[in-house]
Amino acid sequence: MKSLSLTVPHVIAMIGLPGTGKTYFAEAFSESLKVPLVDEEYFRRLAHTPDAGTEMAADVLHQIMKTRQVILFEGHLDTQEERESLINFCKKEGYEVLFVWVQTEPETAKKRALKMISSGEYKARMQAFMPPTKKERHAVISGKHTQATQARTVLKRLVEASARPAAPVAPPARPATPTRNRVG
Repeated sequence: MKSLSLTVPHVIAMIGLPGTGKTYFAEAFSESLKVPLVDEEYFRRLAHTPDAGTEMAADVLHQIMKTRQVILFEGHLDTQEERESLINFCKKEGYEVLFVWVQTEPETAKKRALKMISSGEYKARMQAFMPPTKKERHAVISGKHTQATQARTVLKRLVEASARPAAPVAPPARPATPTRNRVG
């Protein structure tokens, strides 16, 4: 498949509770559309401290932004503050952000998550998670739908987000029509 390019470069940022399918979607979307994926958790595992991993991920994201292509980002974006920080970082580089909120029923998410993280971490992430606000442009996908269905939803939102409305143009002035005096 062709790579994805938009008029306005975007960072597609994955959000949702652990176990909803964020990583699965991000990896499949990245592969099928040839979009680079920056996975903060990968860098956190490589680094000596979580903060160092977060900085590494930010550096890689910054370097890829020089290409002006669409980028997928998966990181710790559970709170509005974390998401606002990403929005501000991206705006400085001329990027817009589209959040992809992956949802699935809680039992499925918990079962999947506990294979990767402790129950304490899962509980903490559940308590910290804040749904996106209306100001945070986002698409919602189901962690149980097919990757093709998920991708179509995200691509539709990207196209909508990338379409810049033209500057309003005043309608041409109507020519003055002479009024006729009606004699009745």
